[in-house]
Amino acid sequence: MLSNRRQRGVVVETWLAVAFVLLSVVPSPHASRAEDAVPPPRSDAAKEESLRRMREHANRLIVRVPSGSETGRAELADAPLIHYADEVRRLTESTMWVWHQEGLPVLFCKIELLTARTGKSSWQYCCVPATTEKADVEWAREFRWRSRDTSFKRVLLPDVAEPRDLPAARLTQMKAIARAFGGETEQTPIKSRQKMRLLASPLHRYAAPSTNVLDGAVFGLTSNGTNPDALLLVEALGKPESEARWRYAVVGMTGDAVEIVHKEKIVWTKPFTDGPGDHRSWMWYVSAQ
Repeated sequence: MLSNRRQRGVVVETWLAVAFVLLSVVPSPHASRAEDAVPPPRSDAAKEESLRRMREHANRLIVRVPSGSETGRAELADAPLIHYADEVRRLTESTMWVWHQEGLPVLFCKIELLTARTGKSSWQYCCVPATTEKADVEWAREFRWRSRDTSFKRVLLPDVAEPRDLPAARLTQMKAIARAFGGETEQTPIKSRQKMRLLASPLHRYAAPSTNVLDGAVFGLTSNGTNPDALLLVEALGKPESEARWRYAVVGMTGDAVEIVHKEKIVWTKPFTDGPGDHRSWMWYVSAQ
């Protein structure tokens, strides 16, 4: 009988093999092809059914991050942060979800319905931790992924006015901070660079008093419609931390290369990822319908 560790290794290898086989028949979500027909519009009933199924998929994910609690299990937010489509990447129906511990986001995951030119569909997941700890993600006991590296880092913003007392005033401050960020994505094989724009409203608002976060907001940066290629977390601290009361962090949510700029200075990058799989600090998974 195989050991538990070896069993998990076999499951991971099998799972990734299936993902890469599927990728050979499902068009890459990174590329835009002029000859691809745009998927037909989906009815409201079809969209609602897809949303229901994506919520079921999200509920099946068990997310654990080392913490002071006994299990370290994170909680899924009740609703998706955003519900979007991306015709360029042939994503006809998509959502993004967040898991948190004691109010603080620890993992973001896109659940996307990917439609091939043949009309066949598959589910695509992009799971990225938002923590310096190593995340453990389990799909309803069918698959388990553990991050081996972490690229997540919070950076202090020392030259910003102290957080205001009222939540509405702090939101105005966070929006002003977010507007100082920008960036570009690049699809490396075809050398296609696109500027990202900041989505008008934050996708998520949170607070985590036990970790000194008075207020926080998640902003999306996108190069296609409203599909976030990167997330910007802006947090107001309850007490001074190295003489700063604000900090930010960036989370990449695409396989494309990403370059984030703050006040014309490059502050965060990620390389292009050619295909699904275990990318050490995040997971990209494609499964059959």
